[in-house]
Amino acid sequence: MRSFELLYGEGKTVDLCLSAFSYEEHGKKVITLNANNEPIISKVETYYKYLGRDLSDTIGDELLLEKAIRYNEKGFSAIFVDNAHLLSVNDVEQLFLISLIYNIRVVCYTNRVDTEGAIRCWELANIIKRVDASNGRNSDDVTFIYGAMDSCKTSSLLIKADVLERRKGKQIITIKPKLDRTEEYIKSRVGIKRKADLVIDNTKPLTIPNLKGLDTILVDEAQFLSPDIIESLTEKCKTNGIHIIFYGLKSDFRTQSFPGSKKLFLLSDQLIKLDTVCGCTNFVEFNARTVNDRYVYEGDQFVVDNGGEIAYHSLCANCYVRDVWRLPINDHKALVKRYM
Repeated sequence: MRSFELLYGEGKTVDLCLSAFSYEEHGKKVITLNANNEPIISKVETYYKYLGRDLSDTIGDELLLEKAIRYNEKGFSAIFVDNAHLLSVNDVEQLFLISLIYNIRVVCYTNRVDTEGAIRCWELANIIKRVDASNGRNSDDVTFIYGAMDSCKTSSLLIKADVLERRKGKQIITIKPKLDRTEEYIKSRVGIKRKADLVIDNTKPLTIPNLKGLDTILVDEAQFLSPDIIESLTEKCKTNGIHIIFYGLKSDFRTQSFPGSKKLFLLSDQLIKLDTVCGCTNFVEFNARTVNDRYVYEGDQFVVDNGGEIAYHSLCANCYVRDVWRLPINDHKALVKRYM
């Protein structure tokens, strides 16, 4: 099963070295790359030198898709990339396609910074993990629970609200952004609903009536909040020891981050993915838009499903690349031409 992964946190380079070593101990071949083309060296000292890896190849001298032909022929099982936040968008997309075409595991170790490489990895990764993750959480943690359409994000929020409030006696508030529609309720497609305690307008200053005694804030459709509102919300929660959980989409119909989602990737303490299944039975990774039943890749980011000519769908990576990007996955020459 293909895997395009983003790993972040403290100890990324050590994790890369240990993962590559584990593969080789089991007789598997790996490629180790560094986006800056320098030797991979961690801060952990061994008996005679710092733990590190020699580079298997360099980046930038040849298209990665062309190199992938050789990687596949030689039976490599995984590609580990250090400092992936320094990659170009082109390089990230090629690594993503390599994982898809050749079923090679690709792991990008990146800092959570606002660079095109880091953000494109976040947008395309089907697995996102924190290297130094702990089992517990702090009371003031910021959590982003994301997933494609139909992954039951709103249902999860409403069930969480019920568990915290009715069963555990916790004080919570629920929030949603003000969209074109004047809907005040948080509604799930499975039929659950609850009136939002606060509807936020991105164009107005954020005001929350009373934070005293609050345990948790739950935010629906967080992708539609502005980065400034998200930053203000998280600062208030950190200051007052309140756990805030954002629920929302990671990316739009073009696989591009919403401004709110990108902000949450950069500052959340926990990133949790909700899965759903594509019509082909693979796990969904992306959202797609159709206009008059035809998949489109151009258009405004914020367009509401009108129940008529405009509709949204959730697709796995294979179906998205084939139907939306319209790339011939089995025609390697055509793929290479796209990135030349």
